[in-house]
Amino acid sequence: MIKKGVLSLALLISCMQLFAQKLSNIKNLDLDIERKGIKGTLSPDWFAFYGNYFIGKDSLIKHHGDYSLTIKSPEGKLEKQGITALTFSSDFSGKTIELRGYLKLDRVMGGYAGLFLRADGENGVLFYNFMKTQNLTGTKDWARYSVKLPLTEDVKTLWVGVGLYGGTGQVWADDLQVLIDGKDISLAKDKIKM
Repeated sequence: MIKKGVLSLALLISCMQLFAQKLSNIKNLDLDIERKGIKGTLSPDWFAFYGNYFIGKDSLIKHHGDYSLTIKSPEGKLEKQGITALTFSSDFSGKTIELRGYLKLDRVMGGYAGLFLRADGENGVLFYNFMKTQNLTGTKDWARYSVKLPLTEDVKTLWVGVGLYGGTGQVWADDLQVLIDGKDISLAKDKIKM
């Protein structure tokens, strides 16, 4: 079982590297899931790695605003996990990066749900946190969660997102926020280019 999880995580990391070419400015990303688009779909900023899981927007169950992000397991045979992420360049200085957001779970079993944060350097993954140790399972009402990573000079690309890592059930996420050294990323200082 552990080998399957490690293999799935390695596959996810490899897939994300393929999409790292599309980097966005953090100030323009749809972190609050409110950007208008085709009904039920996330804005194009969001990458989806979903096997046969459903990933979309929900206008009925939400923490704040008009929409939340949701990931739901399929009926029948499961294929891997459902994960969606935003990626952006690390163009700011600081010591830590944090992703905060609200999650709601419904009958998550056989896997876990969580926020995730990943930092890549020129040669691949430097740090990541997928909330595996928190083991978010079962049914839980809206609560705020966070993940943190060090923000070192060699970090070039950052990934933030939400996942339903194997198993069954549904997770909702809303009101996502990225912070540098505890302050909203919009207030972060730009990296000094040498």
